[in-house]
Amino acid sequence: MDAVNKVQTGAQMIPAKAVKSAPKQEPVAEPKDSFMGTIGKEAKSMALKVGNITSSSVGGALGIAGLTVGLYAGAAGGAIFLGALGAGIGPVLAAVSTKGLLSFLGTSFATTGFMAKVGIAMGGVATGIGAFQIARKSAELVGKVPGMLIGGAIGLVSGTIKAVENKLGGGE
Repeated sequence: MDAVNKVQTGAQMIPAKAVKSAPKQEPVAEPKDSFMGTIGKEAKSMALKVGNITSSSVGGALGIAGLTVGLYAGAAGGAIFLGALGAGIGPVLAAVSTKGLLSFLGTSFATTGFMAKVGIAMGGVATGIGAFQIARKSAELVGKVPGMLIGGAIGLVSGTIKAVENKLGGGE
């Protein structure tokens, strides 16, 4: 016996049968929405629309506020952190590259200042972007709920009007 005959797939061979097609049915006219169904659909639709609008508006506004705070916080933190790093690296660089006390102090302070500027740029940008994203997403969640409540109320009124029009025959 060869290896091909030893392999078992677990599937059994079943002879193919002719599949009978279901009898064709005539298209059935879709029933009109029920009175409460029309109101519910309109309320849900309007709640989602208004909720998305308020979510985007509140999210964008608070995202910009978060960006501003993040830029300042990141700039301060970056200046402190990389400024301290520069204050540690500066004297080492000055010791091997300069002669004399004034040159030593100048190189030390220049390195500290340069590293602080790098920290301001890097910290401000990174923290600003992160703060914008966090504030925007948080505010979108908070802003969606009141918008959905307002939109739901508006949708209930407009849905009721639409349902009454449909009942009286004046609707679409």
